Amino acid sequence: MFTDARGLLEGGLELVMDAWEDAQEDFDWNGMDSYVTHQVSQLHTSSIIKAAKLDKKKVPVTYPELGNVGPASLPITLAREEAAGRLERARASSAWGRVGSQHSNGRDRMVRH
Repeated sequence: MFTDARGLLEGGLELVMDAWEDAQEDFDWNGMDSYVTHQVSQLHTSSIIKAAKLDKKKVPVTYPELGNVGPASLPITLAREEAAGRLERARASSAWGRVGSQHSNGRDRMVRH
């Protein structure tokens, strides 16, 4: 099996930004207290932060400690944020899943907590 990692990243980022811009019509995603993303690497996460112009301090990461845990990175990071008391009902968080994943089926979503 061959994976075009660069093409996967670029295509995933294009999908993220299209969804991000479409969501702007219905939601104010810019004011989130945190942005929890599917994380596979520093390059992947940094690319999303840069493309969406996110505040890096608002993007909790687990890949430095856990490595690439695939699709589990999103619920693991959410659980860690909740255990640390950083997810509360009054706060707004955005969860981004499976962006640029080789298992992506075009149903990637951004949901508001």
